[in-house]
Amino acid sequence: MEEWKSLVKAEFCIEGKSIDVDAITELLGLKPNESFNRNGSNVSFPISKKIGRWEIATKYEISSNSHKQLLKLIRKLSSKKKELKQIKKKWKCDFVFSLVIEIYDSQCPAVYLEEKDIEFFHEIAAFYDVDLYYMGEYEEKCLKK
Repeated sequence: MEEWKSLVKAEFCIEGKSIDVDAITELLGLKPNESFNRNGSNVSFPISKKIGRWEIATKYEISSNSHKQLLKLIRKLSSKKKELKQIKKKWKCDFVFSLVIEIYDSQCPAVYLEEKDIEFFHEIAAFYDVDLYYMGEYEEKCLKK
């Protein structure tokens, strides 16, 4: 059997015009991978933004099952429902769970949600999306992300 090569990353973002990323970091007790306030900028994208963003994410990992990466974020956040609801109410923001999948050699990993995932997303009023990118043939350099 051929070795699996496709990469998966899971992200959880809080986005909104009036969010305060420092207050969100303190309230959740989690350090974001990326954050910026509206009209602010960050190192990776130094142009002023129309909305603020606070994000935690997994690293890209070789995976045949994208649910494994998603579960890492759900486990981090499931004990923080109360805080997430406070954030949503205070800043009228959006929550988005995303899977980013880079498909190599036509090997698409499994993509699914379990009932408890859907219940959690519903409880905190989160969106869910999947971004699929067909990358062609696998190259060793893709693991350097």
